[in-house]
Amino acid sequence: MKRENLIANFLINPTFILTILWYSLITISLVLA
Repeated sequence: MKRENLIANFLINPTFILTILWYSLITISLVLA
């Protein structure tokens, strides 16, 4: 049910996706650096 809630949040809050993508890019940058 948590997955369904996450999907619903993604559909309702696009900014949430952008935030996750942003932090993902930062994390990848730190790992590669």
